[in-house]
Amino acid sequence: MRVREDKQNFAPSQVQRTTICIMIHVNYAYTGIVLIYSIGQGLVWILTFAVFLFWAVAFPFSYRQFKISGRMRYAHITSVVLALVVPLLPALINLKEGYTITANPPYTCIGRNTDYNYYTFTLPACVTLTITTCLFTLIFWTILKVMLACMHVCSCVSSG
Repeated sequence: MRVREDKQNFAPSQVQRTTICIMIHVNYAYTGIVLIYSIGQGLVWILTFAVFLFWAVAFPFSYRQFKISGRMRYAHITSVVLALVVPLLPALINLKEGYTITANPPYTCIGRNTDYNYYTFTLPACVTLTITTCLFTLIFWTILKVMLACMHVCSCVSSG
């Protein structure tokens, strides 16, 4: 059996190259939108959790009254809607300029325009993490203050 040898050029045609470039661009855009959206959504969720926890620890009576009145579900629905919609805005704003692949970290799709990246991704992430860190610090400080007050009361009762 003889193997037939074709002398054709196997290089992709211009149409195939254009199709490949469009597919890669769409892939970058999809990956970039998913990356920005998922990180933004995680940041909004952690901020929402920190706010609700701070509210429960710092203002326990107000939190309990709000919970008993049945209005807590509206706060949860609002937080879910915000967590789904707010991260979509930076992802779609970056879509205007397009996404590109970066070398560090490898294979991460980010927006091409660095100004858009800063104002839609980096700055909100830093602000959200700073607010969350401050809220968690206040929560732990409040808990420590209450624990020390309880220990002082307990020591006065047992010694006197």
